[in-house]
Amino acid sequence: MRVLVTGASGFVGTALCRELLARGHTVRAAVRRVIPQGALPPGLHQIHIPDIAADFDRCALADGVDAVVHLAAIAHRTNPIEGEMLRVNCDSAVLLAEAAAGLVRRFIFMSSVKVHGEDSGGRTYGEEDTLAPEDSYGRSKLEAERALTETAARNGMELAIIRPPLVYGPGVKANFLRLLGWIYSCSAGSIRACLCPWRACATDAA
Repeated sequence: MRVLVTGASGFVGTALCRELLARGHTVRAAVRRVIPQGALPPGLHQIHIPDIAADFDRCALADGVDAVVHLAAIAHRTNPIEGEMLRVNCDSAVLLAEAAAGLVRRFIFMSSVKVHGEDSGGRTYGEEDTLAPEDSYGRSKLEAERALTETAARNGMELAIIRPPLVYGPGVKANFLRLLGWIYSCSAGSIRACLCPWRACATDAA
């Protein structure tokens, strides 16, 4: 399968591209930052797109692939601007889906569990749970979901929406890395107190 991955130079995108290549797929990687040649997985074709929401030939980007995985987004901003969140996280996704319609079979959109809000009440969220985002990131992702659903239905394109929670693994950065650093800075005697605000330790949950 030939797959276009946007946000391919990010944490999730890098891992996804490596996995797709390992499984024998052809990958076209849209990257905000050019991946150095030495760090480039063999067989990866990267296309430099500094601003995924800017004006460029999206039809050319999607032409010749079977599926699009749209990961590109603004996620970790201390003081996010609502309009910029919508431009990058929503508008860019819809523009790409419109361009890809008729060219690709499936469009996969990386949304976020934050479309449901910030507190699940001690249980896991389900697909049919209430959508009540509380910040600009969650709202931009929900707007994108709704617009993409309409675009896919109108054009007969398969749409898959993924709502992940916090993603971590080797090489993790951003919020999870900061959380790890904060935990590791605690002394052994105060580790319970450090973890309790997140209700993350077994002793606190008992």
